[in-house]
Amino acid sequence: MHKKGFVYLVGAGCGSADLITVRGLRLLQSCDAVVYDDLIDPALLAQAAHAEQHPAGKRCGRHSMPQSEINSLLVRLGQSGKTVVRLKGGGPFVFGRGGEEFLALQAAGVPCEEVPGISSCIAVPAAAGIPVTHRGASRSFHVITGHTAQTGDTLPESLEALAALHGTLVFLMGLNSLEQIAARLTAAGKPPETPAAVVSGGNAPHPATVRGTLADIAEKARAARVQAPAVIVVGAAAALDQAFARRCALSVALVGRGRPHHIQWASPTGGGVEGRLVDSGRALLACLELAFSRPAPAEGRSILDTALRLPGRAGPLRHIHVTPTGLEGGAP
Repeated sequence: MHKKGFVYLVGAGCGSADLITVRGLRLLQSCDAVVYDDLIDPALLAQAAHAEQHPAGKRCGRHSMPQSEINSLLVRLGQSGKTVVRLKGGGPFVFGRGGEEFLALQAAGVPCEEVPGISSCIAVPAAAGIPVTHRGASRSFHVITGHTAQTGDTLPESLEALAALHGTLVFLMGLNSLEQIAARLTAAGKPPETPAAVVSGGNAPHPATVRGTLADIAEKARAARVQAPAVIVVGAAAALDQAFARRCALSVALVGRGRPHHIQWASPTGGGVEGRLVDSGRALLACLELAFSRPAPAEGRSILDTALRLPGRAGPLRHIHVTPTGLEGGAP
């Protein structure tokens, strides 16, 4: 009796191999064939070393295999009785053309199923310390393709309507149109000082994070030579960064050791420095409440891109600057 094949559209997540779901990994380890996109972590492919491996090579601007050929390959493998994993970056059904592959398989009578992955619209900003929603900054987020064949200028047709939204705007596949996106949002009423960030994630050839505002983000990204694939984030949440988590962890450790300290942050108004003494967990929470009760600075720095001032054993205060990548300073 002919074995009946099955195709799983599996999201690999973004960046590190261990971001794939447990179910996705198990399917990869037991499949007969894997069809994978470019930029998939080689460590994942090593989990399917026993299986046939077919590169689909999809990357922005460089599709080595047309979508129609990928559809046909999946159908052929499924009809031959194989268990197939179609390994896609991010989530298959979030601007991944997974829906087209799913429909092609259904039309050919090949059983198929989507296994979700962590979408780049969440994972890539998060890797840079940017939450797409955050209390006091954003109560919603909206995911938009930055490139479409449906309009003459390839820009999304809804930019003017999107400019009126107060949540976080996340653009995928929009790096080449960054300047036009920023200009159109500004022309539609989005303040030029609105925080913006461009993040080229861990699965990109040269990961990078650039922060700014709608007024200067395109220039900054160009100067930093950010390369695709990259995610564009627009809104107050784009001003947040990993300094928040690092600063809190350090503060909690100091409180646990009985070491009072001052937390300082850039004032949202006037460009000065604000600060509070923290000598307990309750004081730390009160400090965070105060900091987050005000908008982030217009220049895009997080209010928690901060410093800690703590008494040194020899007398002078140590000034430790907390950045998205670690701790700096330590000098009086």
